[in-house]
This record gives sequence, C-alpha cells and structure tokens, in this order.
Amino acid sequence: MKKEIFLENVLIALNSIKSQLIRTILTSLIIALGIMSLVGILTAIDAIKASISSEFTSMGANTFVVRQLRSRVRQGNKSQKFSSITYKEAKRFKREFQYPSTISISSQASFNSLVRYKAEKSNPNVSVLGIDENYLSTAGYSIALGRGLNGNDAGAHVAIIGKEIVDRLFLESNPLNEIISLDGNKYRVIGTLLEKGASSGFGGDRAVLIPIDKARQKYKEEDESFTINVLVQKPEELISAIDNATGKFRQIRKLPLKKENTLTKSILMPLASFKFSPNKSKNINDSENKIDINNIFSFNRIGLNDNIEEGASLTYGVEYFKTNKKDN
Repeated sequence: MKKEIFLENVLIALNSIKSQLIRTILTSLIIALGIMSLVGILTAIDAIKASISSEFTSMGANTFVVRQLRSRVRQGNKSQKFSSITYKEAKRFKREFQYPSTISISSQASFNSLVRYKAEKSNPNVSVLGIDENYLSTAGYSIALGRGLNGNDAGAHVAIIGKEIVDRLFLESNPLNEIISLDGNKYRVIGTLLEKGASSGFGGDRAVLIPIDKARQKYKEEDESFTINVLVQKPEELISAIDNATGKFRQIRKLPLKKENTLTKSILMPLASFKFSPNKSKNINDSENKIDINNIFSFNRIGLNDNIEEGASLTYGVEYFKTNKKDN
C-alpha cells in the first residue's frame, strides 16, 4: 500500500513538471545561479582575506623584533648603554621559545661593502646581512629567482642578492650560480630578492644576504649584537607572543621583573639559594640569632663564626622594591 502511494506521488510530480516545464526550468536555474553566486561570493571573500593577511604579513604586521636598545643620554649628560644580544642568547631564545611562531636570527655585518662581478662593481654602500633559514619569511622578503637559505648552507659561501645589485652587476644575464666577490671573499649566488622599494627596513634592494655563521666569521666585531625576528600566525596573537617573549628573554638574560612609569621603578627580583654541609653543627636553640627576611639568603645566615648549618637546604622567594627615579 505504501509503495503504491509513493509511486502515485512520483507520477503526480512528473506530470506537474511536464505541464509546467518552462516554469520548472526557470526555477531550477534561479536556484542554481543563487547557489553559484553564494559560493562565488564566499570564495572571493576568503581570497580577499588571504590576500590582505599576506600583504600585512609582508609589511611585518605579524612580526615583532627583539634587538639591542639604543644608547640614550640621561640627566647629567651621562650616556646609558644597553648590553648587546649575544649569539648564544639568540640561539637559546630560538631553541626554547615555545609560542607557536617562526623565529629567525640575523646580524648587520656591514653598511658600506663593495660587490664585484667580473668587470662590474657596485658602489661601496651595499648592506651585508647575516641571516638564517627563517629570515626571509619573518622579514617579509620573497625570492624572485633561485632559492633561500636552508640548514645545509650554514657554513657555505653562498649569497642572496637584492634587485639593485642584480641590475647593477648582471645587466641582462642570469645571476644564479655566478660567483661574486664581496669585500674580497667569493660567494655563489643562489637566489635574488623581489624588489621591495625604499620602504624596506635595511635597504634589501641594495643588500647581500649571507649565512649568519659566515657573517660572524668574516665580519666579527667586538660587542656584536644580534637581532631576533618573531613571526606569529595571526596579528591578534602578537600581544600575547610579545608578553611570552619578554618573560623568556628576561629568564635567558637573568633580568629581574621590572615595571616603570614616569616617576617610579618597581622591581620584582627572584632569589634562590642552595646550601649543603656534611658536617655536624652545634645545637643553637638557645641562641638569640634568628633567621628572617634580612638574612635568609645570606651565606652565613645563622650569624656564627664557630658553627655552620648542617645538612641540605633550598630557599627560594622574591624581593620587591620600589625606587624613585629622581633619586637615581
């Protein structure tokens, strides 16, 4: 019975379609075009979002930089110089920073180098940058020809050159795999950069990029400082990533937690001590000496010259103090 009813309904539907064929076709076309338009609009929106995100990434909207703070003159014409970021500190940060991100290490090796190729030469104003395999993506640069650095290029004599260097030295020829002379050292060109213009941070169109280990070897300077670029996946993750990076770098450099405003400086300094002695100590229960916040981290916190602490002890805590900047 149910089967007969179903077949009857199907026949009625088919007869209705035949009797109003044009209307049925038009309705189907309208529905199909509507669905196609909706899919097209959604696809276009996703493409626009991806394009905008890519453009912002290339401009550094997803990136923050950890670098040495420039020296500044304080009251009394005294220059305040900040310590440089060592290669060891930068490598440790790259290895231990757990926030989802891409990290690169770079160093400015030279601002006034000369590049030669056969009979052609550049002006002596070429920037040389030591980079790792992640630098191009974190700095917003793209490869025009060839390839970027990889892990196997760490100590190799290879280089990536900017658009201005290509136009100046190679004219109409292909620069890939050609040998250039940079400050008297030979490098094989493995890639060229897309033109970025005058807005680029260090003048990438007039630059030569070499492996950072090779830059440290050839352009070693006293008190050399390295730059760390951190690229996060989304712009909204930037503030959280910066907070995490600040804490991690303070840990690496063993800096106290500090908060400043225009008048005061507040510092929270972690403290810890570990003591161990296999010797027996005297009973000093009747002694007037006490351990308190003023001496708990001292080497001889029991304050006796003829007695020492017995056994092992681990003490940890924090010290908070607030100073007036006018008193410094």
